[in-house]
Amino acid sequence: MIESVFLPISLALLMLSIGLSINLSAFPQLLRRPGVLIASLLSLALLSPAIGWAITMAFGLNGALALGLFLLASCPGGLFSNAFVKWAGADLEFSITLTSCMSLLYIVTAPLYIFIGTLFYLGEGQNVDFSPFALMAPVVAIMLTPIAVGASVKHFFHGQADWIQPHISNIASVAVIGAFLAILWRDRIEYAEAFSSAIGPVILLNVSVLCAAAVIGRMVGAAPRTHQSIVFEHIIRQEGLAIFVVVSLLSLPKAALPLLLNSGVGFLVGLILYTVFRGARLSRATQNSQNEA
Repeated sequence: MIESVFLPISLALLMLSIGLSINLSAFPQLLRRPGVLIASLLSLALLSPAIGWAITMAFGLNGALALGLFLLASCPGGLFSNAFVKWAGADLEFSITLTSCMSLLYIVTAPLYIFIGTLFYLGEGQNVDFSPFALMAPVVAIMLTPIAVGASVKHFFHGQADWIQPHISNIASVAVIGAFLAILWRDRIEYAEAFSSAIGPVILLNVSVLCAAAVIGRMVGAAPRTHQSIVFEHIIRQEGLAIFVVVSLLSLPKAALPLLLNSGVGFLVGLILYTVFRGARLSRATQNSQNEA
């Protein structure tokens, strides 16, 4: 009931709130410097999963836990990343655009990575019958349709969309967190046994993608505020769809543990980044005031 009904409805609401945030008129301006956006998308879609695969190999993970970590590394940035970007005073418009583009790209990459992951980490011995096409219907229902509806409402009813978006976002966020906690509680015994094997790789994944995002931002010459947004997008993930797939479609609740753990670990890393970025911004403002005086 939780993963088959409540979780997908909550995720659909979350995608709707992302759609309501999309400002189509901002895309032409961002495309004047497409390198930063393209590099960020490639990092999230290709480099991050490669880092996740390397970590599973380094820790000798296999089976469901390895699959969960690999899928975590392939997840797009989450809606909470936009909140952290806003709080830290980073580039919110770029963050929303990157979240939206990566969510749309995830419609293509998710079936591919889930198929690769199940084939590589589970093989034929665990009786998992899954093809990339099996995910298309739920992906369209949970992600593509709500985003398209939200973007259309934002485009044609701008004022109403701006009013309703925060309310839908808050409701969806609470619902998703509630679903995550319910899954954690239901499978708490199995998760407790696997916790020590999963927590290290999850932490290392966060540190690794954080470093990768920092390097890529510098390589493409991103402005400081945009650079901070890129970092947040790599840390705060959108794990919900992957959790739905492994728990509901694949019946592998153990694979959800790295994804669930990252909800907490990513949030803590995000808080640390927020503190650092906010402190640096206040320090620059104070220094500028002193120089003007």
